Amino acid sequence: MLRQKAEELGIDLNDPELSKGFDNREKTKKEIKKHPLAKLSWNYGMEVFEWMKKTEAIKDKGEEWIRNVELGIVNDGQVEKEVASMRDCLSIIQWYEHFIHVKVMRALLGKAEDDGWENENGFPHDFDGSAKIGMIAIDRSLQAWAALYKFFPHSEDEILNWLAALQKMKSIAQAEFPEAEKFIRPGFDEPEKYS
Repeated sequence: MLRQKAEELGIDLNDPELSKGFDNREKTKKEIKKHPLAKLSWNYGMEVFEWMKKTEAIKDKGEEWIRNVELGIVNDGQVEKEVASMRDCLSIIQWYEHFIHVKVMRALLGKAEDDGWENENGFPHDFDGSAKIGMIAIDRSLQAWAALYKFFPHSEDEILNWLAALQKMKSIAQAEFPEAEKFIRPGFDEPEKYS
């Protein structure tokens, strides 16, 4: 079916020029995977994913809360607030653990493939939009880990390492995409237009 449609449109699927663009993009992707931001975001996502799967810290904290309620050290209302806070933080971290890598990779690839068209025609760079949302995800993850830190003192080393990795990603992203924070996301960054 594809070959038939290609023939109708006069496209030769065996033309080596067709695969040239694909081959170049694959080479670019391979190079981008070596970028410090790509490596950091990949490692962060995988480490957090594995920690979430294997950690006993969440279960241990739950057992601690139950003991403290049973002993009358805290009341149900206090624990409910802490559980809600921890749940929110964990949700944010899990939502963004791989999202950050996807967005920074899209930004790096977009920058590497930039042909200047957007600049020449007065448009912001699409890669800056991807970088901006990646940096927003980094900021939200930083805030969530900082809040979670108090719940998991036995995971201090891991949490501090992730906070450091996220801060390093943020610094690299800001240097690599200096215009990203100025990128206007329609419907998100222009609320006065819709008020």
